[in-house]
Amino acid sequence: MERKSERLQLMVDATVLEKIDDIRFTRRMPSRSDTVRQLIYKGLEATENQVVR
Repeated sequence: MERKSERLQLMVDATVLEKIDDIRFTRRMPSRSDTVRQLIYKGLEATENQVVR
């Protein structure tokens, strides 16, 4: 059974938001939300094999 998606609200400063928007427009992503989701997935994937200390 697939889990239902949940809403996550996030506050970021203007510098981070500008970087997110730059990535969005450079990669022609459909929305800011989709861009943030993809960045989170990539960050989780990158840390998957790292040891947490």
